[in-house]
Amino acid sequence: MITTQRKRYFGAVLAAATMFTVSAVPVLPVQAQVHRHRSFAQKHPTLTGTAAGVGAYAIAKKTGNNRERAGRHRNFAQRHPVLTGIAAGMVAHHYAKKHRR
Repeated sequence: MITTQRKRYFGAVLAAATMFTVSAVPVLPVQAQVHRHRSFAQKHPTLTGTAAGVGAYAIAKKTGNNRERAGRHRNFAQRHPVLTGIAAGMVAHHYAKKHRR
């Protein structure tokens, strides 16, 4: 049985994965490159990284609190939500800058 919290978590992960899968533009040889319109994430990598970091922090914090209340063991991300948010933001920023051709 999937709880409402897990549905939201999986939805957020699926949305983030979809955004990076769709926004990644394949790198073509120099002669074959054509001008493509950049996605929002590619135009604004700092904002994208910030949003990903805040989202990852919120999810880690919420799921960590739920697990602690249920008496279950929290994983690393749930024990350290700030580090998780920073790392997620850095990765999102890196991918948005690297794949913006």
